[in-house]
Amino acid sequence: MSEKMSPFQIAVFAIAIVIIVGSVIVFSMQRGSASQSKIPIDVWGTISADVFNEFQKRINELERDSLFVNYREISPDQFEAVLVEALASGSGPDAVIMSDDLLIKHENKLFLIDYKFYTQKTFKDNFIESGEILLRENGILGFPLTIDPLVFYWNRTILNNEGISSPPQFWDDLLGLIPRLVKRDSASNISRAVIALGEYQNINNAKDILISMIQQSGNNIISRNPQTGKFEAVIEQNPGFTVRPAESALNYFVQFSNPTRDVYTWNKSMPNSQQMFTTGDLVFYIGYASERNFLIQKNPNLNFDVSVLPQSKSIPGQNIKRTVGQVHFISILNRSPKISAAFGALNTITKPENMRILAELTELPSVRRDVSISTAQSSYMDSFASSALFSVPFIDPNVTETNKIFRDMIESVVIGNQNANRAVQRASDELKSVIR
Repeated sequence: MSEKMSPFQIAVFAIAIVIIVGSVIVFSMQRGSASQSKIPIDVWGTISADVFNEFQKRINELERDSLFVNYREISPDQFEAVLVEALASGSGPDAVIMSDDLLIKHENKLFLIDYKFYTQKTFKDNFIESGEILLRENGILGFPLTIDPLVFYWNRTILNNEGISSPPQFWDDLLGLIPRLVKRDSASNISRAVIALGEYQNINNAKDILISMIQQSGNNIISRNPQTGKFEAVIEQNPGFTVRPAESALNYFVQFSNPTRDVYTWNKSMPNSQQMFTTGDLVFYIGYASERNFLIQKNPNLNFDVSVLPQSKSIPGQNIKRTVGQVHFISILNRSPKISAAFGALNTITKPENMRILAELTELPSVRRDVSISTAQSSYMDSFASSALFSVPFIDPNVTETNKIFRDMIESVVIGNQNANRAVQRASDELKSVIR
């Protein structure tokens, strides 16, 4: 006859059952996670396929085949149309790599990763501030991959010859250098310009330069209202200044093309600003970090260096540094049937050791705070990395439309059709119309 179990035996037996069941669950989850990590996902993006494929190769060498991505490169000018057409036909990738200027238009296509799976604090601890354009009230839209800040290139030979040891740190300091550095021929035509400011058509990055100046003066152009979740044009706002920041920045920008001013150094008949810099006929050039290799290719003998973009002194005591930075980010599409596998891939891609690889391949600063790139043999990277920390992306609602808005705002003041106040107000009205 069997004996009844004592309460102690029953308790031991129950604990054993719990341990066994728990072990089975954990084992099943581990197997499920492992199997998910082996599922290949399709990613479409605008970054180079050579770069991404080499990136994936190095990750898998480092982590023993931990990333399985089929990557398709699509040119930036075709990416949006190709993606929209694919989604309309019921196909498309599991994840996308795209630039910040597509965020407003395509946010509704992106899967929102709940903060239960990746907390907001973890995100802010891991990534530089420019990546926070991907944060929403209930989750994140993706992860930043690269940051390309607007920086200040300068001709070392010219500054050395003129006895100037370093480029200007503030915009006000630039004004005194113009008469000293500009050169004119016998017909008073400018043969050596100091800086390309004051026009639009022949100045690379003119829109982004002016946006940086506005940001430095204490305002933004477009911001997201956390209460409504909608983007709003705020360029016309005046947060406690005598003159609106956008108006001050615009007046500063256009003066360099005014022949009656001492700082006249640029006009619309000149070649493109990037071209003039590579031929040695422009002292300072404002361009993106990613342009450095192109400048070297165009003129390997050009003796130039790079520093952070000059800053504004218009906010005394606040010491706010700003420059525009272009962010590329990776996001899961909400129609993907492989969301779990895609999330695993994104986690692998954005690990510190892997983001260091990406920074080395792109020669851009890392978007992770805990990843530093050696500057021992690349002094330019120090300026890139410093600029990345205070970069602010311009969340562009429509690149074609905003290019026209900023062109008209600049040119209307240059030719005298409007003053800066009215030009800014008109730009604000047009931006609001585009956002709607």
